[in-house]
Amino acid sequence: MKFKVFTLLTAVIWLSACASTSPQLKPQQVTDCTGLGALSVNGFDKNSHLFHENDPYYIKKYAAHTAYEEIGVVGCTNVSTREKWGRLYTPTSKQDIGYGKYYKKQENQSPFKLFLNATVGHNHSQNASQAYYIPLNQQIAQLKSDYSTVPKDQPDWYVDTEQKTAQPVLVSNARYTALYGLMANRTIALTTKDVAEIQSLITAYWEQ
Repeated sequence: MKFKVFTLLTAVIWLSACASTSPQLKPQQVTDCTGLGALSVNGFDKNSHLFHENDPYYIKKYAAHTAYEEIGVVGCTNVSTREKWGRLYTPTSKQDIGYGKYYKKQENQSPFKLFLNATVGHNHSQNASQAYYIPLNQQIAQLKSDYSTVPKDQPDWYVDTEQKTAQPVLVSNARYTALYGLMANRTIALTTKDVAEIQSLITAYWEQ
């Protein structure tokens, strides 16, 4: 009987301690988030500079539907300050792949705006390589996000040319961290159409 009473008292004290020391969310930390949309985008190999669907090795080894990845676009608002941002991610079974968080106040300096400004309506050489975009990539490299699964020593995004279609693409360095060694060269690449759609979804949320 004494043992049961002691056990009960110990449990009560432990629970009280947990209740008193558990972290409390401050109002400025509370956010309200909503899904804005989802896109099916091209998988991309950073070595071959090819979409997976255009890569003979990839198509031979894997099912065609795995050449694409689904990315979600989410809009969030800080409940206290009303500051807004958009973020991109791909949900996985163990860990979401984060592609970045982008604030309204930084709209004109987002990688999406810089990419669209440099590519939409411009004629690009069929032989344009990653070197062609060095000045643009130097700008984009400075825009590191605090919501990303990109290694700290790499830029979140960079502009490249997809070799089969010769179109400029915005390439992510984000990957599921367990795959950095095994498939570090496989990621996603956004076309100008993809980037314009993402920018439109986020901008519409900011203007609500």
